[in-house]
Amino acid sequence: MPILAGRGFVEGDAREGSNVAIVNRAFAERVLVGSTVVGHHIRLVSQGSGAGRPDEIESGPWLEIVGMVPDFLATEFDLDLPDPGVYQPMNLAQAPPPPTLLTLAIRVREGPPAAFAGRLRSLTAAVDPALQLHELKTATEVERDEQRLNLAMALLAVAVTGSVLLLSAAGIYAMMSFTVARRRREIGIRQALGADPRRLLAGIFSRASAQLGLGVLTGLVLAVAVSWAGGSYLLTGRGVALVALAVALMVTIGLLAALGPARRGLAVQPTEALKEE
Repeated sequence: MPILAGRGFVEGDAREGSNVAIVNRAFAERVLVGSTVVGHHIRLVSQGSGAGRPDEIESGPWLEIVGMVPDFLATEFDLDLPDPGVYQPMNLAQAPPPPTLLTLAIRVREGPPAAFAGRLRSLTAAVDPALQLHELKTATEVERDEQRLNLAMALLAVAVTGSVLLLSAAGIYAMMSFTVARRRREIGIRQALGADPRRLLAGIFSRASAQLGLGVLTGLVLAVAVSWAGGSYLLTGRGVALVALAVALMVTIGLLAALGPARRGLAVQPTEALKEE
């Protein structure tokens, strides 16, 4: 990768005790905002893995940033926003031994990257016949696979959400039908006494609105609790808009589900309702 600032790694950087690092442009812009990149010292921290104190924060050694490179490839689920990257030199002969599985990114200067795969296998076998290469892909193929994964997850989320909404609508419809059926005699008497149909409709919808409001409030409380416990960002930024959209959609479905039973209740003849025991 071309060096945008500072220098690249040299042979001495792989020796024990030489704690240097190179960062990408995303790290410089999003972490070291307004700071000088080269010469800055950073530390990598992680949550403790010990059985005694799993919540203890472990800090690594101080690393001196000696260079900056461009953003190579967007990762995770947002292809438009590359992740901040920190690169460190690794000595394959140094203890402790490196992991047996490594992910390597190679930048090809000339020719199509896909055509370099066969040559890379030959070079690898010439260096060490025991080395094995798996899943050789170009950056375009990696991004395409991630997009397909994102699309599959989105379709799964839509399917699950749609099923939940349909089940909720069916439950609300059944509940309202049962509620209106129990109030047939009351509705008939009130109609015989000259009650305004709009007031009767408002009374029917008031019960539905109260139940929907209770359900929305319970769902929001649970969402806040899960978001807080999991340390996620569900109720920040776009999450707030998504929650508001879900609330509006559920309330709309609930009111529409209550409309049919309410209309049937108003269509009951007073004489028929008065005959019921």
